[in-house]
Amino acid sequence: MARSFDTFDLIEAQRRLVALMQARPHLGARLTVRETLQTYDQRAVFDIDWDGQRAIAKLIWHDNRAPAVSQQSAALKRMAARLTPPAFVPEVLHIAPKAGLFIISYAEGETALNLMKKADRATAERVVEAARIWQEAATKERHIAPLPRARIARQIAALPTNEDPLTRWLRARLDAAPEALTHVPGHGDFWSGNLILDGDRITAIDLGPQQQMPLINDLARFARSLLQHCPEAQNTPPWSSDLLAPLLSLLETEEDRNSFPLIYGVELARWRAGLVDIHDADPMVTALLSA
Repeated sequence: MARSFDTFDLIEAQRRLVALMQARPHLGARLTVRETLQTYDQRAVFDIDWDGQRAIAKLIWHDNRAPAVSQQSAALKRMAARLTPPAFVPEVLHIAPKAGLFIISYAEGETALNLMKKADRATAERVVEAARIWQEAATKERHIAPLPRARIARQIAALPTNEDPLTRWLRARLDAAPEALTHVPGHGDFWSGNLILDGDRITAIDLGPQQQMPLINDLARFARSLLQHCPEAQNTPPWSSDLLAPLLSLLETEEDRNSFPLIYGVELARWRAGLVDIHDADPMVTALLSA
């Protein structure tokens, strides 16, 4: 997802929020803007105070803002009902669907992404264990459903490197993939930037709108995002990595374990396509293709 930190975009986003507060004085009485954090795709995220407590406001101004707010806030509430400590998601504090606004609690701590930049083994193991704990709590409700073959095929077809070895490998893997996988009420965008650690407390943020999905989707995305900051682990495919073994222990069926390389490969290829220098992904691609 393209995200802008352009000063003009940030100022325009804050102008929209201030205009909303002026139009709805009851919001202005409860909300104080600390900072505009980012803006993307006709959406913006703000660091705010809400009723005197630090919180996060999300403002959406595209035409589908009302269902987007309703769906995202409902996803958070459903996930919160499933989780048990130390796994959490932010609490929904206020929604105004027609205005495109919803407010959630602020998650204290540090993202797994920032922690991984320290690049030491102990930190990496802590991050993997936190991801395992959160996913285990979130995915207790499991069922078998068809592999989303058509969607995966579209993702592969959209890759800019259509005839390179990785893309050909993915097409062959998809042809041999099983018909069904374990599906769960997943996160939808589970990567190291969306996991916050604060002592023993583990909070996942920015849940995607899709709920029922293959379990391996979230695990593959997290594995890819973790390995990009672990150069010493990039020469081993993730399903053979002792670092990632705790997380991948959540894959209980042979079909899930056999399909993990395909979904991980798609995540890797899509990430590589967005790099300034695609060769930065070479160690991870080589490990995948040589497995």
